[in-house]
Amino acid sequence: IGDWGTGVWQDGGKGKCPAQLVIDGVLSQNPDYIIHLGDVYYAGTSKEERKHLLELLPDSYKGRVYTMNSNHEMYDGANGLLGTSLQDPMFHQQQGSSCFQLAIGDWIFVGLDSAYYDDSMLYMKGSLCNSKGGEEQLGYLGSAYRTGKKIFLLTHHNGIEVAKDGPTPNETLWSQVVGALDQHLPEAWYWGHVHSGIVYRDNLSFYNVGSHTATHKMRCCGHASIPFGDGSYLKKASHGTDRTVDYYACTHMPNPTDEVQKLRVLNGFALVTITGDMLTEAFYEVSNDYAKPKQVWPLP
Repeated sequence: IGDWGTGVWQDGGKGKCPAQLVIDGVLSQNPDYIIHLGDVYYAGTSKEERKHLLELLPDSYKGRVYTMNSNHEMYDGANGLLGTSLQDPMFHQQQGSSCFQLAIGDWIFVGLDSAYYDDSMLYMKGSLCNSKGGEEQLGYLGSAYRTGKKIFLLTHHNGIEVAKDGPTPNETLWSQVVGALDQHLPEAWYWGHVHSGIVYRDNLSFYNVGSHTATHKMRCCGHASIPFGDGSYLKKASHGTDRTVDYYACTHMPNPTDEVQKLRVLNGFALVTITGDMLTEAFYEVSNDYAKPKQVWPLP
C-alpha cells in the first residue's frame, strides 16, 4: 500500500473512506506482511503518524508491518516517522531505521529511504544520497545484490517518470540504483508517490542497462487512499501494439454522490506472493459497493 496515511475522512455520502476500505481489503487476504510505501499526511508529524498510520493498523500485525520515509514525512523533518512510528512496537523489526531487508524464498525485499537525502524542491524527485550523506544506502542495496537472491526493491519515490510523451527513467534515483546493483536493475521495483496504480510492461527498451538484458517488474502502487482520477496519458500508454503500460487504475467510482466523485476512480493495493524463485502479483481495487476487494490485474 502506498500513500495510505490519510487517516479516516468523510467521503461524501459513502460509508467508509479509501484508507479504511484498503486496509480492510488487505486484511481480508491474510498477508504475512504489510508494506507501506510512505506518505503520512500532511507532514508526517507525530500526531499524524499516530492517528493516520498507527491507529489504523491491527495489533495482530506488530512486527509484520514495514514503512518508509517520503516527501510528506520530510515536511516535519522525518521526526514523526523516526521518533514516533519507528519507535512503536508495530515496527520494532525495523529497529528505528527507515531502511529494511526481508528475505523470502529466493528473493530479498530491500526498502530504502528515497526522501532524506533528496535535494529537490519539497523532496519531490527522490534520491538515495547527496553531498551530505546516504552512500551507506548504496552499500546496503549492493550487499543484498551480492547475496545472489533476486532483488525486490521498494522506495517511496518513483523509478519511472509519468509523462505525456511516455515513460522515462527518473534519472537520479534510477542511476543510483543501477550503480549500486553493478549496472543491473532489480528484478522487481515497487514505489508509491504517484497517486495511481500502474503496471509497466516488463520489457521496455530502457530496462536494458549496460550489457544486461532482461525483463523487470516496475510497478507504481501509490493509490491506497488519496482521491485521484483517470489519467488520459496512462489511458493512451495502455493501448495499442506499442503500449508501455499493461494496467493502470481506471475503474470509475460506482454510485457517485457528488460531481467530484464522478471524476474519481477506485483506490487499491497490490498483493505479492513468493513461492521459491517465483513471484506472483495481483492488483486489487476496493469500493463501498464491493463485499470484498476485486482483483483487476491480472484478470483472475
